[in-house]
Amino acid sequence: MLSIIGINGAILVIKQTTGIIMLYYLQNMCRLIVQQTAIYLNKPISRNKDGNVVLKMFRKQSSIDFNYFSGQSVIEVNTEKNLPLGLGFSNGGLIIECPWRLLVANQVLIGFSDCTQGPDKFTHKNLESILMGKKVMNIYHFEEISDLVLEFEDNTFLELFHDSSFFEGWQLRGDNGFYLFTLPGGSYSD
Repeated sequence: MLSIIGINGAILVIKQTTGIIMLYYLQNMCRLIVQQTAIYLNKPISRNKDGNVVLKMFRKQSSIDFNYFSGQSVIEVNTEKNLPLGLGFSNGGLIIECPWRLLVANQVLIGFSDCTQGPDKFTHKNLESILMGKKVMNIYHFEEISDLVLEFEDNTFLELFHDSSFFEGWQLRGDNGFYLFTLPGGSYSD
């Protein structure tokens, strides 16, 4: 039996009555591996009883207003082999130069590693077939490392993970003059 005693930043305090717990932190998810009981938690995004999105990440969500993008549709996905992943929206766009993953109903359908490690099987065309025409519902930004989560219709999420101390990770722009991008190390600028 496990019970959560408290949360302190990215540290989850757990009480256990049987087995040994090892705690790992990996790309915004906590994996609890309990010997003997083998419990595995892997749900970074879920909905509460009211239908609101609950992001189970130990980061502070920024107060940046992304309402301009709500309701915009994906009208283009860059499928060029040697170029960064890019999404065109009705009135804006997103360039992605960092690891990412696409989730539908809490299942990873395709990710950055799939495209780089298995290019014969996975390409940006896979992402294009899923995202074309989908509407942006919400965008969530986390300040400390500038991770970005785009929520699309049909319980579809694109998560971006800034992972470089030397390079920018992503750029989000709107035709209204909105411009937000990550800086080396994970901070952001607008």
